[in-house]
Amino acid sequence: MNLKNTSIVFYSLFLFSCLDNSNGDPPTTGEASFNSEIINFKFSAFSFSEGKVIKYPNSQGLIPDIILLVHSRENGNINGVYLSSLDLRPTFNYQYWSTNIDSTQIYFDNLLEISDTVFTGMALPVKENQVWAIMTRDGKYGKILIKYTLAKMKDSTPYGEIQFKWEYQPGGTNNF
Repeated sequence: MNLKNTSIVFYSLFLFSCLDNSNGDPPTTGEASFNSEIINFKFSAFSFSEGKVIKYPNSQGLIPDIILLVHSRENGNINGVYLSSLDLRPTFNYQYWSTNIDSTQIYFDNLLEISDTVFTGMALPVKENQVWAIMTRDGKYGKILIKYTLAKMKDSTPYGEIQFKWEYQPGGTNNF
């Protein structure tokens, strides 16, 4: 094998090694963060089946599983953030909360089956170190571990942020 062929082989191997998902399927675990801002009549939301934050509405017709909203009182005081689906369908099942991220991470990692089938239309309140089970739009299961939330007034408008770890079961079972 000459130097040119060797270079082509190594270059090809390098390119293939950089691909994070050679079969083209979306990821089933990861971390995500987004905020509640509406820009050009679009907002960010999360889709488990896509494995990412998406803009909604969008030209692909993708509908998110969860959206972020800011919980405020009539007097304007901000209480925090909460999660919802677009149509308030049963989506959320509260699983766990701790003041300690390490114990929350252990719970999240060991949550291998979603056994409770009672889901609500909103996750309220959403706080750091909570674990929520999710029923996706297509009847599949996911779980999230809340790592960070922020709620405040920004330019006289309620504003929220969220960061979470997530896992999705694309096969439709309630086992991870």
